[in-house]
Amino acid sequence: PPHSTETEQNILGGLMLDNRKWYSVSGLVGEDDFYHPDHRTIWRGIATMLSDGRPVDFSTLSEHLRDQGQLEGVGGFSFIGTLAADCLSTSNIEAYAERVRELSHRRMLADVGKRTIRAVLDGCDSGVVAAQCAAGLERILSSRAGTSKRFAEGVEEAEATITANKAKRLAGGIIGAPSGLPALDRITGGFVGERLIVIGARPGTGKTALLNQFAIHSARNGFPGLVCSLEMGCDELVIRALATEAKTNVTRIMRGHDVEAQAAYEAAVRIGDVPLWIDTATSTIEGICAQVEVHKARHGITWAAIDHIGLVGTEQKFGSRNDKLGHISWTLKSLAKRLKMPVIALSQLSRKGENEDRRPREDDLRDSGNVEQDADMIILLHTPPDRREDLCKPVEIGVVKNRAGPKAWINSCFEFDGPTQTFRQGRSGN
Repeated sequence: PPHSTETEQNILGGLMLDNRKWYSVSGLVGEDDFYHPDHRTIWRGIATMLSDGRPVDFSTLSEHLRDQGQLEGVGGFSFIGTLAADCLSTSNIEAYAERVRELSHRRMLADVGKRTIRAVLDGCDSGVVAAQCAAGLERILSSRAGTSKRFAEGVEEAEATITANKAKRLAGGIIGAPSGLPALDRITGGFVGERLIVIGARPGTGKTALLNQFAIHSARNGFPGLVCSLEMGCDELVIRALATEAKTNVTRIMRGHDVEAQAAYEAAVRIGDVPLWIDTATSTIEGICAQVEVHKARHGITWAAIDHIGLVGTEQKFGSRNDKLGHISWTLKSLAKRLKMPVIALSQLSRKGENEDRRPREDDLRDSGNVEQDADMIILLHTPPDRREDLCKPVEIGVVKNRAGPKAWINSCFEFDGPTQTFRQGRSGN
């Protein structure tokens, strides 16, 4: 029957090399797609260990299979070691998985054909044979078609969503994760749904501080999340968040001044247990997606954020930076749809708006690729160039793209206090 021993082994070896690939590979193939029984056993062992939160490599997998009494049956330590040693890269592992799935479907088709021929030659009723053949083909088509749904099922889901959102609106007016800035939340309804949300600003305008403030505020209010930062270390991000909570000078906290450090310790007691996770070690889009999926499965996060999209790398090669960013933005958009939650991406703006002395626009997103097109919501921050170096500066916030609601530059007074890394909303505004 159609199969590829080497391709199956490359998948198993690749998963030992990089456990994060499980979340993309397992969406393409399952245990039954492997032709060799030994490979199915090893796949099952990997799945069991990762679902239990245990790392998988040559040593740990061998021990697990030995404890299950299966190690010698699959070839012993030497075979597991060969799988791990022969795989030098995981860059093609998704392609290998697609190949294994294709060969599995061919075997299924061949099996349906053989059983149909045998039943016909045995004189079985043609109607029964046709029904059995159709059922077999339907199973194959269903496995290839993914998770399409009838419109009626979509109606049921829509009704449930509307009912849930109504309850949230009546409870407090905000449907999704709140930003902590009421004027912004009234336009966005909070960050919710299968959306790619882009927050763009020039350097020094406070976009990272706004993200940190949102992250703490939303986590406190029952919306756990993950921040993937490519700009700062975990300690710096946490210190900035503590400065915001303590309303004290971030630089003096970092330098260990007694009064400010004590205020930070007290702030840590108040917010130390919020359901928020920080990843500062992952830099590729493939790794970020894997981390988001892991945190969704293990911790039930309701949103994820990337700071910032211009620093994200990729294992693939592209001819231009625009093409690369287009791939990254589409991948994040697909991630939001797959996990049914908002993904927030910070982005820098070009100098064009400053040079033309105007508010920024969507097309000011630096090297934007398809970011403008892929984003469901774009929020831009604007500070007059002559105020950008001020410690406390006025900031305008505009929702310039919003597929699910209104667009507007918010008629409210916002101020970014750099020393405490805090965004404040004035009393005036809508």
